[in-house]
Amino acid sequence: MWYISELQIRAFKSVSSSWVRASFSRGNTVVIGKNGCGKSNLLLALAFASGAGPAQLGVRHLSDLRCIDSDEICEVVLRLSNNLNSQKHQIGAKLTQEGNREFRIDNVKRTLKDVKMLASVIGDASGYTRWIEEQATAVKELQITRNALQDIERIISTMQMSIAEDDVASADAGRLDTLHHQNVQLKDDLRQCLMTQFCSTKQQMEQAESTLCNHQVHASRPERY
Repeated sequence: MWYISELQIRAFKSVSSSWVRASFSRGNTVVIGKNGCGKSNLLLALAFASGAGPAQLGVRHLSDLRCIDSDEICEVVLRLSNNLNSQKHQIGAKLTQEGNREFRIDNVKRTLKDVKMLASVIGDASGYTRWIEEQATAVKELQITRNALQDIERIISTMQMSIAEDDVASADAGRLDTLHHQNVQLKDDLRQCLMTQFCSTKQQMEQAESTLCNHQVHASRPERY
């Protein structure tokens, strides 16, 4: 059975210039730490080396993954082992100066297609495929929320212009006051609606990460004979 034996990261996200190595063995592996300490970066690094695209990695451009506090090359090395036949593979991915990604399999330059073919053998064991799909869905929902918020801002701006025109054209202070309060109430209601949707989407992303961790634990349990 294939499993991830080691993950090396350098100048990736919050990881600085020094190599960070995480070794794994067959059995249960639990990654713990405070919020914001970089636990999710291990999953992002795994996805980066496995050929995930910018949207799946939660960035607009691959160059956004480079650690801004490091002058080193952004690079991830993934080592795979098979406990049944002792076969091993190494996948390396690094960013070029142009912001593109260069792959190597067992130190031989390869294409994205080659990497995805090899990465498919670890999909069930690592659970990253399911996590990537769930994260992509959450990112899409967040983008929809942002677009809706922009539409609301335009509506509010239009209403404010309308109120200003009414203020000049009408001497009816009571009507202007009513319109003003309606505008304020509408703004509060719309913002509350968007905030609720945003929080729900964020919770889905957190649940996706939790699901991945659980899936990794079950998938990496030793086989019983």
